[in-house]
Amino acid sequence: MNKPIDRERWAQLNIFQQMGNIGSEVGRAIKAKREGKEERLQGAIERALDLFSATVSDLLNKQQARRITEVLRSRDEFLGLFYDNKFSDSNANAIESYFTHFAIASRLKVGKALKLKQPVILELNNKDSIQLQQNNQ
Repeated sequence: MNKPIDRERWAQLNIFQQMGNIGSEVGRAIKAKREGKEERLQGAIERALDLFSATVSDLLNKQQARRITEVLRSRDEFLGLFYDNKFSDSNANAIESYFTHFAIASRLKVGKALKLKQPVILELNNKDSIQLQQNNQ
C-alpha cells in the first residue's frame, strides 16, 4: 500500500498543480496498463484516487463547488478507462491530454510568479510532446 498524501501540504498547492500531479499518476497508470504491469497499474490507480480525494477535500474546504464537479468528472473518466472496459489508445490519449493542460497551466503560472523576462510559447509537435520555448520578440 502507498503512503497517503500529506493533505495539509496538498492544500497549499493551487488547482493547476494538484490536477497536474494527478495527471502524473494517470499517466503512470496508462503506461502500466499498456505494458501489462498489473502491480504498477494498481499502485498508480491507488495514488491517483488518493490525490483525487485530497483535491476534492481541499475544494470542499475552500467552497469551490464548480471545481469539485470537474474533478469528480475527471475521476470518473479515469476510472472508466480501467473498470468500464473503455480502455483504448484514443480514450487514454484524451485523458492524458486533459491533464497535460493543467500541468502546462501550472508551469506557466509558476513562470509568471517567477517574473520571467520573456513570455513562454507552447508548441505541440507532431508527436504530441510539449516544447516550451522562450519568445525572443
